[in-house]
Amino acid sequence: MKFSLKQIVTISAIALAMTGCKSTGTQTSSYTLEDLQMQKWSLQQIDGQAVQVSDGNTVPYLRIDEKMMAVGYTGCNRFFAEANIKRDKLSIDKMNSTRKVCEKDAVELENTFKKHLSEENAINISDNTLTLSNGDTNLLFTVTN
Repeated sequence: MKFSLKQIVTISAIALAMTGCKSTGTQTSSYTLEDLQMQKWSLQQIDGQAVQVSDGNTVPYLRIDEKMMAVGYTGCNRFFAEANIKRDKLSIDKMNSTRKVCEKDAVELENTFKKHLSEENAINISDNTLTLSNGDTNLLFTVTN
């Protein structure tokens, strides 16, 4: 099933209206929400292995806005979802995406990326680098424009 741009915008607007900032917890963080939000975080590594994309493809990325809506690209499809922070852990929930047919490598990257984003990940931001870690997997992002 393909979504038109109009449908994606409509769904996003409804989701934005229904959600707010869901940051909770009292732990002291080494980052602020402003450090995380409104940046384009491009995926560079998964567990220390450089992310490889075929020629002409875009590196997967994540962007979180001030309303805690996440948008990005998985290596195959674009997505939008809710971003939640609880106890200094980020999870991406209620993810929807386009349904483009892609090469096997891009689909594998997409599946890995989406799986790990949907889990609770500890957040570490330092020197324009974001690391999301769930104990088993580390995703390393850098800020790009």
